[in-house]
Amino acid sequence: MGERKMYYEKDSDMGSVGGKQKKDESTVDGLTVKEAAKVQEIWERFLAAYKESGQEQKEFIWLERQLKRELPEKPQDEIHKMKEEIVTSIREYDTDLQDMAKQMESGRTKERWFADRLEEAAKGVAVNRYGDYLNQINTAMEDANIQMMRKLL
Repeated sequence: MGERKMYYEKDSDMGSVGGKQKKDESTVDGLTVKEAAKVQEIWERFLAAYKESGQEQKEFIWLERQLKRELPEKPQDEIHKMKEEIVTSIREYDTDLQDMAKQMESGRTKERWFADRLEEAAKGVAVNRYGDYLNQINTAMEDANIQMMRKLL
């Protein structure tokens, strides 16, 4: 994990007022280097808990236990809900990834798969809400592209 250091200098002359970034402050995926280092430490603790979990992986007991260690102030029912949301998200991602791979094997492109998924999501949604949804996707993709260009240049 230590070898994945993708730094770029923020193209901003803002000071650090109100949580804004200082000019020339290095960032990693939108976080300051200090924040990114803390996230990496947390990530490593979760990976270690996963590796040590053994038979607890199926029920994700290890994840709930580690969430409680990281967030001791949270009530147990909230920790359990967080675990369930994480597990559901991972399962949805895996299902989507398998579906996309299957579609690509039959000759479809990633872009066509994504467009089909957007069309599915639009069914039964008001036009304005769907427009907002597409705008959010567009903004996220633009931000990701800008970040990628900064990393490559």
